[in-house]
Amino acid sequence: MKTRFLSLLTLAAVFTVGSPPLPAQDTGGTPKKPAAPKAVPSTPDPAAAPAEKANGPFDKKPSPKSATGPATDPLANAGDPKVYTNIGLLTQWIDVKREVWQAWLDKNPVPLDATPLRKVVETWIAAGDAELAETTLVMGRPDMRALVESFRSVWYPSEFEPGADSLPFPSAWDTRNVGARIEFDPILEGDRSISMAAALERVDYRGESPPRPEGAGVEPTDIRWPLFVSQSVTADGRFEPDQWALLGAETPLDRRQTHLTLIFVRPLADSFEDPGGKAPEVAQGVFRFEWIEADQISLNAWLGKPLADLRRAALEGGAKTLETRILRCRSGNRAKVDAIEEIIRPTEFDEKGAGNFSSQVAMETYNIGISVEIDPTFEPSGNAVVVNLAPEWTTHHGEAVHHRQFIDGEWKPDVTSPIFYTMKTTTQLAVPLDTPMLVGVMSPPNAEGWIDASRKVMLFLTVSR
Repeated sequence: MKTRFLSLLTLAAVFTVGSPPLPAQDTGGTPKKPAAPKAVPSTPDPAAAPAEKANGPFDKKPSPKSATGPATDPLANAGDPKVYTNIGLLTQWIDVKREVWQAWLDKNPVPLDATPLRKVVETWIAAGDAELAETTLVMGRPDMRALVESFRSVWYPSEFEPGADSLPFPSAWDTRNVGARIEFDPILEGDRSISMAAALERVDYRGESPPRPEGAGVEPTDIRWPLFVSQSVTADGRFEPDQWALLGAETPLDRRQTHLTLIFVRPLADSFEDPGGKAPEVAQGVFRFEWIEADQISLNAWLGKPLADLRRAALEGGAKTLETRILRCRSGNRAKVDAIEEIIRPTEFDEKGAGNFSSQVAMETYNIGISVEIDPTFEPSGNAVVVNLAPEWTTHHGEAVHHRQFIDGEWKPDVTSPIFYTMKTTTQLAVPLDTPMLVGVMSPPNAEGWIDASRKVMLFLTVSR
């Protein structure tokens, strides 16, 4: 039996990260209560509705340098107070009626600054001429890669052999993640603009597409010949913070010929000041993670507020806290907390002939539940912490059927696989004490284990002492 651990240590071959953290500060003296860090207000979104590489994240290597400016916040070494800046990427996919979009194109050029266009699109949404299809967001640090994902792992046959009951029998397997994913590498330039490379992707399952019609023994919900559709954009450019940009106009995932999907991104720059002071004797803290759910329309309105106000606005606006996790950790040390359930999944089957269930001849184990791993480094004053983090939440939603056998007068499921849905973020953030910081925005699953873009899960991190 093979074991598949959803540990963040397995991500070591995916992410390239930046400069090594400062060493832990263990200075003498009597611990003092730190001064509260001063937030630098972020710019509200002018387009929101008025009512509304090779290393893992914990493996350090020298960060890339910008060709036109420093690789870190230009204000970070400007003296006292020190300024920390987190960089985020908000992405929205909006399905717009073709005739409405074409009428706008006939009268307007498409500018680099798409903020006025995003305002117009908001009026189309209000009028029923456009639909907000998906929203996702991840916060990170300059020169660090950040990733956020919401997906169902779809396990499906990639090869068949003749079946004893006339239905082809699955003999080899593949996996496709169906959902939304954004990954980006930001650089904060000397003029406060943001250079970044970004990869955005949505994948949907659109039913079955067998090479020839299959007869009795196959139900509409069975997954045998899946048809996947996707939208993906890979872009590299220089952007202004809090300014919308249009990256593409593509065919919708549902393939409607009456609509096009406009893909907007908005880079975010969220800064705060460290007032300085003497560090505590032992640099350590308590890390609280909160998953808060709201509907997508409400979130779209709240994103027009400064990020520092988002958690309060969400809770006052009816959002619901789904889960909370607490870790206590010392600077420079890794900490992990998880509560998991092991699900055994068959990976190989041996057909036993018509009228008999097949044998399960190979297995692997999946972990479901919430896992949070962090690697924090407190800054010299003790008022801020730079933390690598990779929270992951995986849920189980029953079984998918890939083959049936005719037994006792009915077609019964014979070859099945568990349905897993995952929401995860891998990033690095600078966090002030006692201030909730937005980590990412993800989409939760519906009852069948498919992505539900009409609802959103916001992840917040608060560090205290």
